[in-house]
Amino acid sequence: MTMLTNQTPQALIDGLDSLLEEERAALTKGELNKLEGILARKEALFDQINALTDLETDALDAVHGKVSRNQALLGSAMQGIKAVAVRMSELRRVR
Repeated sequence: MTMLTNQTPQALIDGLDSLLEEERAALTKGELNKLEGILARKEALFDQINALTDLETDALDAVHGKVSRNQALLGSAMQGIKAVAVRMSELRRVR
């Protein structure tokens, strides 16, 4: 994805929407290695959106649900990683 500079507010929101779908796909497929790059791009988009002075908050309502959904998926992924780490630790103790 190219950097979205000098874009309309709607273009930035559309870019964020698309990126959130990409993030969801990576999370649901267990492709956690892709998350670092997605996070960097997402932060850049958030910075650009936050810098807008003519953005109505209603315009972000569509992506708010996706942000919340992805946060829940990320939380679940983190719980899964912690569970694996605990299990591996238990197996090492048994040996």
